[in-house]
Amino acid sequence: MNTGVATGVPRPWLLDAETGSFMRGSRNIGFRIKQWVGPVNPGGGGSGVHPAGARCPATFRVLNDDSIAKLRLRKGRYRITLVNRGLSCPRASRLFTSFLEDYEGTLPRPWRLNVQTTTFTRAGSRSAGFQVKPAR
Repeated sequence: MNTGVATGVPRPWLLDAETGSFMRGSRNIGFRIKQWVGPVNPGGGGSGVHPAGARCPATFRVLNDDSIAKLRLRKGRYRITLVNRGLSCPRASRLFTSFLEDYEGTLPRPWRLNVQTTTFTRAGSRSAGFQVKPAR
């Protein structure tokens, strides 16, 4: 491990420059950074991953230009990210498929859609859901 003593990382933090990991006195407390892969301007400020959730490992393929309610989806591959961990990736994929197959473009209850964040959530205080974004 190459620690960050000479890099100006404040104590008690250590930097492993090879992995981009910052640790606070132990390998169990810390975070890691990775090089950005995507558009030069992702369209927002700040940093981090939104929504805070697990990104599904496979991509989902939308076969034709389509829409769900007011959300327009172009033909292509999409990433699904789980929100609040209330669903599995296969279940989110099946739900997305069923939403696309509804030719009227309405979501079944209790599902809601936030068009700006492309997030589908189930009504409730700790609502489970998923977000879809074009894969790059």
